[in-house]
Amino acid sequence: MTTTLLQRLVTVSLALLSLALLVCGIINYQQQGRVQLPDDGVTWVDSDQGVRAWIVAPTGPGYRAGVHEGDILKTIDSQPIGQAADAVKAIFEAGLWSKATYELARQGQPFETTVVITAQTDLKSIRGYLELVGLLYLLLEVLSSSGAGVRLVLSTFTSSAWRALSFTRSTTPAS
Repeated sequence: MTTTLLQRLVTVSLALLSLALLVCGIINYQQQGRVQLPDDGVTWVDSDQGVRAWIVAPTGPGYRAGVHEGDILKTIDSQPIGQAADAVKAIFEAGLWSKATYELARQGQPFETTVVITAQTDLKSIRGYLELVGLLYLLLEVLSSSGAGVRLVLSTFTSSAWRALSFTRSTTPAS
């Protein structure tokens, strides 16, 4: 009797948890659609010479400001840039639709340019695809009658703990 009650309690708890996670996921998805991330259109990477422009989007604000692949970034708005993460931080601090002054070096020659920080647009199709796949996977796990996803999460439990949390009825007759 208590084992059946425990099984039902665990099943109901996991169903409620799954429903709560689904609601949180839907809210998160809606909020991400409204958020605009600042971007300069340049992928910055750490190198031996400093922070180097690795990829410059041909329609991005960095390209329009004259940034080329291989340029070395020294400062953004007079803030020294020592790592690629510093560049991302400075871009976020500058804010969306602001003008940021970049000090760069190209083939050892320093120069300065002004970049208008715009909203990130190039990753929306990939991001949407990944969100859709994740949502479909979540729905399949929630609606799955086999409980394979739950078993995967709980696979670290010992076999005796797994038997206590089993979602299938025992077929052995009571003695």
